[in-house]
Amino acid sequence: MPAIIVMAVWKNFGYNMIIFIAGLQNIPGELYEAASIDGAGRLQQFRSITLPMLAPTTLFVSIITMIGYFQLFAEPYVMTQGGR
Repeated sequence: MPAIIVMAVWKNFGYNMIIFIAGLQNIPGELYEAASIDGAGRLQQFRSITLPMLAPTTLFVSIITMIGYFQLFAEPYVMTQGGR
């Protein structure tokens, strides 16, 4: 079972990272600039700007990944030779 989990995560990792990179690029730089002018540090910027702005992307990736895991059949079947 751990091998199947590692294989499934490895298979979807690149696709999910591309979506997260697109989400990060969608965050306006002016928000970070305004926060730094107001005196916010890097951690505070991450917590107050990055995480809330990535919430829709995180929800999308979570739903798409969960749908993909529900459709997972071929990989465990090949790895276990049909359960033998």
